[in-house]
Amino acid sequence: MIGRNISDSVEGERVVCICRKVAKQRVVIGSHAQRALELVLEGTPVKCFVLKPVRALQ
Repeated sequence: MIGRNISDSVEGERVVCICRKVAKQRVVIGSHAQRALELVLEGTPVKCFVLKPVRALQ
């Protein structure tokens, strides 16, 4: 599946993105005290690939 619509997402434990420019970067709240990073990427087009899929949670 190729997500090309607004709000489509990619999920994985390891994801790589190819872009021309990182437009915006900010720290957001993750789980508990962990912090996560949110990036806004720009390019024509930005491509993201899952390198490692999400494992089943136990």
